[in-house]
Amino acid sequence: MLLQVAEGLVHAHAAGVTHCDIKPGNILIDRQQVVKLTDLGVARATAGGPHHERKVAGTPAYIAPEVVQDGIGAATSASDIYSLGATGFHLVTGHLPYEDPDPLRMMVMHVQCIAPRASTRVLGLPHRLDALLARMLDRGPAVRPTATMLVKELRLLQAQAEGFGAQRGKRLPIQIYTTLGRAWRDLRATLDQVLNRR
Repeated sequence: MLLQVAEGLVHAHAAGVTHCDIKPGNILIDRQQVVKLTDLGVARATAGGPHHERKVAGTPAYIAPEVVQDGIGAATSASDIYSLGATGFHLVTGHLPYEDPDPLRMMVMHVQCIAPRASTRVLGLPHRLDALLARMLDRGPAVRPTATMLVKELRLLQAQAEGFGAQRGKRLPIQIYTTLGRAWRDLRATLDQVLNRR
């Protein structure tokens, strides 16, 4: 799922478009298991560089720190990578990077706190995936990988996971399967509701 979203971002960013609100609710998976990134309502063109729009737009649980600090005018392609990192963290661990019932406090945490490592939530999480999520969630935009770099890394992780399973007959920790299964069921239920309304 993360790989397909990253592949979509490669094209969007190349066209100078930043999504600005990547989150699970805006990622749909059809019956052919094709991932689609939806809701471009707050997307903006970034080809001309940062703007000076101070309005904060996005979802508190997944918003990039620079958008919290300086508004949506500060959003860049790196902001999308951060939001995808928060989404990936949620998918892998079943928890948000920062959790607080107050959305304002949650947004402040994105600015002031260092994101926890996913490996503290999931025992046995591959180090490479853990490190990649940490880079995506770095408060410094320059530290985060580009969408192109992210696609390469995720493809490598996928190939390694497939090779490891095929050659050694071993499986990822059961906790990962449980979390991914729960996330898939929730997403599937949402998708079915949308399809049934049509």
